[in-house]
Amino acid sequence: MGGPAGGLSLGAEVRDGRAGWEGFLARRPLLLRVSVVGAAGMYALLLHGAYRDFIAPLFAYLGYRYQVPGPAVLLATVAFAAGPAALLPVGARRPSTVVAWFLYLLAYVPSALIPVVSLVKPYGELLPLQASLLAGMALVAGACRAPRVSIRPARMSPPGFTLVFLGAAAVMYLALVWSMGARFKPPSLEEIYGVRMEQRAAAATAGVVVYTISWLAKVVNPCLIVWGLVRRQWTILLLGLGGQIFMFVQGGQKGMLFVLPLLFGVDWAIRRTDRIFGLSAVAGVAALVLSSLIVDSLSGANLVSSLLVRRAIVIPGMLTGYYFDFFSTNPYALYGHSFLRLFVDYPYPSSPPFLIGLHYFGNPQISANANVWADGFANLGHLGIVLHSAILGSVLWFIDCLARPFERRMALLLILAPAYAMVDSALFTSLLTHGLGLLALVMWATPPSMAHRES
Repeated sequence: MGGPAGGLSLGAEVRDGRAGWEGFLARRPLLLRVSVVGAAGMYALLLHGAYRDFIAPLFAYLGYRYQVPGPAVLLATVAFAAGPAALLPVGARRPSTVVAWFLYLLAYVPSALIPVVSLVKPYGELLPLQASLLAGMALVAGACRAPRVSIRPARMSPPGFTLVFLGAAAVMYLALVWSMGARFKPPSLEEIYGVRMEQRAAAATAGVVVYTISWLAKVVNPCLIVWGLVRRQWTILLLGLGGQIFMFVQGGQKGMLFVLPLLFGVDWAIRRTDRIFGLSAVAGVAALVLSSLIVDSLSGANLVSSLLVRRAIVIPGMLTGYYFDFFSTNPYALYGHSFLRLFVDYPYPSSPPFLIGLHYFGNPQISANANVWADGFANLGHLGIVLHSAILGSVLWFIDCLARPFERRMALLLILAPAYAMVDSALFTSLLTHGLGLLALVMWATPPSMAHRES
């Protein structure tokens, strides 16, 4: 009985019903934490190598460049990149944890790293950016651990809630089709850009109906998919899948299709490695980067790495650098393009995303949407990064409180689509346009009896 973990031998741990290596690490918190931080550091180094050896050379014609950092600068940058991994909860216990790890891997690490190796700036000017990003990520990590309170749910019966939810979804679909038309043939790769432009042009005259695009694709359909998957109601699952495919056909936005493997992949990870979710997330994203580079190296193409590494990971970090570079030497936006437009003399002819698109890509039609921290810097500088992080942490804590009656697996999956949208969306855009606020309303209205898996 002298084995580790109170008498369990390593062999017994391997035979545990939970995956052996998961149980082995979960019973050793210090080893698990060291493993997570080490894996995060390796991920940052892998991303640096991918940008240096693949992304920057292949896309130099788009203006990508690589600035060689000195050993001390690279070491400091990796330390900043890996630092939050020492603070974030490792186990998947609350929705905020899933959001925090997504933002960390797909927005924070690239934002701490890519500007250092792409902007022509001395490291001394970039160090404050890294420090404010770390402070912001620490606030988000703190929100993931804050004690939750109970929030009384809406008093709706399951039939009443189902009727309201499906009725609202039907109204959204009808309004979308009425104002923008409908497509039923999936666009080819050559047609996708044209389809997007057609939908953008239609959206410009659709008024408030434009919100239904994101609400259907990031809240309504994912909710149906999750409810069907967790509660084993396959008709509901198929209804959500069909709705999501329909939304992709309308606008050709690949992110709407990406939601599907994201939901099923994270569900697999939650069910098998929930106690070491953070480590699984780091390893999974790192494996995605590495496999993308290998596939393209063997095929002689760059399609996979362009989609999964450049667009999904590198660009969010690069845009943070561009926002920092521009608004470090020009007036802050001060929300004059947004909810303070009546009180602030906004100095620019267009909103920050289009401003950055014109300044760095030479195209006034490019909307260079960036993450919560880039948007924060555009409006208030370093203070904006910290303030937006505090607001985001408060919102995530509120959703954690709403999730208390929910089965954990269901709560974690429901927030995935809005969480992924935060990687390249401003904070207040994520709350309203991309449905984080709507999801909170749906969770509050869900009857407790529907928040659990049916036996």
